[in-house]
Amino acid sequence: MAASLLPIKGARNLRDMGGLRSLDGRVLRHGMLFRSGSLHEIEAESADALAALGLQTICDFRAPDERLDQPTPLVGDLVEIVSWDDAQDLTHRGLAEGEMRTREDGRRAVMKIYEQLPVLHLEKYRVMFERLVAGKVPMLFHCAAGKDRTGIAAALILEAIGVSRSDILEDYAASEKLVHYLSLFRKDAQRNPRSVVARYLQKPESFVSAVLSSDPAYLDHGLASIADRWGSTEAYLEREMRLDAERKERLRDILLEEAAASKN
Repeated sequence: MAASLLPIKGARNLRDMGGLRSLDGRVLRHGMLFRSGSLHEIEAESADALAALGLQTICDFRAPDERLDQPTPLVGDLVEIVSWDDAQDLTHRGLAEGEMRTREDGRRAVMKIYEQLPVLHLEKYRVMFERLVAGKVPMLFHCAAGKDRTGIAAALILEAIGVSRSDILEDYAASEKLVHYLSLFRKDAQRNPRSVVARYLQKPESFVSAVLSSDPAYLDHGLASIADRWGSTEAYLEREMRLDAERKERLRDILLEEAAASKN
């Protein structure tokens, strides 16, 4: 199933994840899970469209300085926005530092980030799963671009409900096909030239293009790093996300439906 953006003006990489098929033949319900980048450009005329998603929870994986620089718009009193005042979210800071300049430098830097995310964001991902198992859906989860921190989160959810690895990687790879990150981030950099993004955009285009890519090899490397550290993605989900068999089945019942009932 080809990924597509929701037509909400100002949203970045906002996608309904519904329609992805689990290995047991069920499919992810539409209108349950949304992934995106920053929501700060959604203006008043698009707020009703966002509200119409009926969100119960927004998990905002961004660091405090990112949220301050690009605040989430008002989304209604009934939506719980979960965020973390986590000064240790330094995963992307290294991109703006050092002598990294080539495409290979960029690829190595992103691979390193994807090794770090399952560790540094473990608590955030755990809280996300707690909300999902508790039925606090529809849920939207996001970071700044909607591809790195969000990409790992999406992959973990899809792994937990039994979506094939090939479909998970395909969903991840859709980001750069749907979003022209360079133009978006250049606009952000003009507005805030002191930001991390502004600093690494000053590096050669070959480096920047690698950093902004959603090459499935990045996510595959991140998931492999989980297996190296915990034995398997399943072990990470069970031990760190607290998804035992009962909670995993509850999650699947919440998010999945029979294929005949799916909306395509």
